[in-house]
Amino acid sequence: LVNYLLPQFEAEARRDLKDASTRIGVEASAQNLNAMAMTGPYRPSHLLGESRFIVPTGELPIVGVCSSNDAKDGTFLAAVNEKGELSDHLAIPGGTSVTSDKMRERVITFLMQTRPAAIVVGSGGGVSSRATARKLGEVLTQATERWNNRLIQGQDED
Repeated sequence: LVNYLLPQFEAEARRDLKDASTRIGVEASAQNLNAMAMTGPYRPSHLLGESRFIVPTGELPIVGVCSSNDAKDGTFLAAVNEKGELSDHLAIPGGTSVTSDKMRERVITFLMQTRPAAIVVGSGGGVSSRATARKLGEVLTQATERWNNRLIQGQDED
């Protein structure tokens, strides 16, 4: 028993422990590599001085804006999650301005629902993209103000 079975059990237990530790190490490395690989290119300003491998960005939802240089084409806002998957979208019909009353309310509601960390405006539309970015800046200011004041009661509310 002592000369034959115990050494066999000990060797088998060591082999099982080695296999389990290797499997756990590989899984942990895979999770860390996935976290580093899935970090997007956008970094908030408070993280710019840090290494993206030591301090990951984390989950940052982003809204992308695609506007055309032709006024007949629409403008599209797409909210994507940290993995680049579409979570929500908003289409602004061609000929409609972002700053019109109805669209302004829809964009503000969209921004308040998606809560993006950044809004990225594509530059493919040329000058109209820059104009859209300026108009969205004004709408974003209103949406931020509305979000910050969402818990403040009005005088006529109880």
